[in-house]
Amino acid sequence: MVESDSSLNKASSAVASRRSHRKSRNGCQVCKKRHLKCDEMKPQCLNCANHSVKCFYVLPTNNSKKADAASREEARQDLLAARGSTVQFVESEYQNAFSVPSVKPELTPKMKKPVAAFGSPSTETTFCLEDFELQHYFLSYTCFTLMEDKESLRFWQSQVPRVGYKNPLVHHLMLALTCFHMSRSDEHDQSPCISRVDYHYGTGLRYLSTCLQNMTAQNSEAIWIGSVLVCFISMARGPQEMNFLFFGGDRPVEWIRLLQGVSVISTMIQRGRTNVHEPPNEDRSSASRRKTLAYREEMSRIRRLVEEKAAADPLIDAYRLAAEGLLQAFDSAFYDDTYAKHDDSSCRPEPFGFVLFMWVSTVEQGFWDALQRKEALPLIILAHFVVLMHHMSNAWFSKRWPEHILRGICMFIPKEDRELIQWPLDQIQISIL
Repeated sequence: MVESDSSLNKASSAVASRRSHRKSRNGCQVCKKRHLKCDEMKPQCLNCANHSVKCFYVLPTNNSKKADAASREEARQDLLAARGSTVQFVESEYQNAFSVPSVKPELTPKMKKPVAAFGSPSTETTFCLEDFELQHYFLSYTCFTLMEDKESLRFWQSQVPRVGYKNPLVHHLMLALTCFHMSRSDEHDQSPCISRVDYHYGTGLRYLSTCLQNMTAQNSEAIWIGSVLVCFISMARGPQEMNFLFFGGDRPVEWIRLLQGVSVISTMIQRGRTNVHEPPNEDRSSASRRKTLAYREEMSRIRRLVEEKAAADPLIDAYRLAAEGLLQAFDSAFYDDTYAKHDDSSCRPEPFGFVLFMWVSTVEQGFWDALQRKEALPLIILAHFVVLMHHMSNAWFSKRWPEHILRGICMFIPKEDRELIQWPLDQIQISIL
């Protein structure tokens, strides 16, 4: 009997000495299955962290209550102190595991990879894994082909992507241009990324159309950059039958309107060239750094031709302005040392993009309308401007365009005026039978 009482007292003493603790009712499922006390920390409790296993909870019912955060933290610290240990990272084959989101049924086979949504109230857009390669290609290759000086490189490499991250119209059009550039590369001409061009171009145009209807100070820069990208994309598609960039064979082309739109948008947002392509730090004013081309005599002949052929034409002022702008464009790009030096011989040579936009924006609409009608005089003036394209722009997107445009001019110019474009033919080295 005494022995029995002694055993009972020992059992009672053991029960009384048990450490009091808060009962866990909302612990993770792993701890519940292993019958362990859970500290209920989320997203991962201490037990699961120590054993590098995936920790998951079930949603609490309406009758259950979450433990107070301060109480849980206190219990956690007490448990750590009792163990006298610190949390250590344990390598596990599950540490990098993640759930791949399901693919939407409407996605194409090229897009059956993890995607990220990037939408707006008006248009929903989707980027896929191939677009990361396009982004990398633009920053590694394409942006360098668009540069004409250091400041323009900063614009294409830094400013355009930065605006694109904030506004999808720029991002989509930037990737569409990259698709065309990648298609010209022998190394990437079979890349599945190229098939994304129609999606990015179409989506970018929809965004651009929407933004143009509601231009604000916040989206004006994106609209301007998007318009410039659309102009480059039109050239990047390459020469096509009866599309001669400045005019069409059977119907007007949109490229001139795009260029004019860029100029109008630039004016609306008061964006001058100095804000985008500022002169580089190094001195480029020396005439020795400019490309030499004998053009003054030919430009004088063009101006005389305007006075002779358009004397009674109501568009003579428009033709005069186009011819004068043509001379200024050549002066901006080249230096004619055939004769004595001119007063403007030391002016800084301008990049082709600036020369192109300036000439298009200064020429009156009457000239472009006459060009769409394939009248002889505007065709002759355009043939001489094409020489600028041939000598100034060596970029991939302008390849074969000068030859294609000049051949189109030869298709529509009267045979008796064919000799008037002999100088452009000689400069571009095209033989027309």
